[in-house]
Amino acid sequence: MIDTIIYNRDSVCQGDDYVNRTLEISLPDDSVLEDLVKRILSTRIGNYSGIAYTGGRTRWALESNIGIIAYVCDDGIRNEYPKWDKHTPLKSLGITNVYGRSSGLWE
Repeated sequence: MIDTIIYNRDSVCQGDDYVNRTLEISLPDDSVLEDLVKRILSTRIGNYSGIAYTGGRTRWALESNIGIIAYVCDDGIRNEYPKWDKHTPLKSLGITNVYGRSSGLWE
């Protein structure tokens, strides 16, 4: 298993403050960057979502200890990888933490 990656994100409203939490993400050794992004996008724990849905057009920057690893949309469909290819092995990147920050709307 890859070392645990710590994930946090912006709260999107006062009600979200009550469910927002820190996640500890563990993935298999052969995982790639896209696997981490998909895990964040698909995480649902009660009313908590790894990426909060706020209308289907919100762009989120996934900022890590090595820089922005991806931009994702709260619709779960639009994703961009600005620096590393989505098939880059996670082991080679050395990501230890990721923070999801709301960064405007998709055009």
